Amino acid sequence: MTAAFEIQAQPGNLVAMTQFRTASRVLALDLAADITVKGLTMAEQKKLSMIMSFLEGIFSQANPTNNGSRYIAPDLIAKEIFNPFPDLFTGWRYKAIADTRGLPWTVNLALKSVPAKDLLEHVRTDIVEIDPNDGINGRHRIIVSLILAPNRVDLVSPDAGN
Repeated sequence: MTAAFEIQAQPGNLVAMTQFRTASRVLALDLAADITVKGLTMAEQKKLSMIMSFLEGIFSQANPTNNGSRYIAPDLIAKEIFNPFPDLFTGWRYKAIADTRGLPWTVNLALKSVPAKDLLEHVRTDIVEIDPNDGINGRHRIIVSLILAPNRVDLVSPDAGN
């Protein structure tokens, strides 16, 4: 549901919601956490804290509804720049700004693409109609559920026998 908030799904929209499960333990760096790294000098630790605070601010910017391109900065940072402790962490988590429910699990988990392929297993993808009356907070209708085909490339409907 956090993703539905982030894409600003509207009542009646059709969206694809995919469920994954982890195949092994995921170690993610929490951008909001005050981390300490052994072996750093006090100046290096202060620099790390400032970087983490900066990144938390970038990743947690509100995205104006009329300007989706503004989310490019966090996306570029995630894909091209942000790679602290590559041997320790496979990803990072940060506060989900768009999800206004305030639930403790409404966070974004960003994984590096290479480990993500090994860490995540596709469970299913549902094509869902967002509740036409109550929007994202309503009860949504699943149009079709899809699973990976035996060749693990295509999504197929198990009900249709495809």
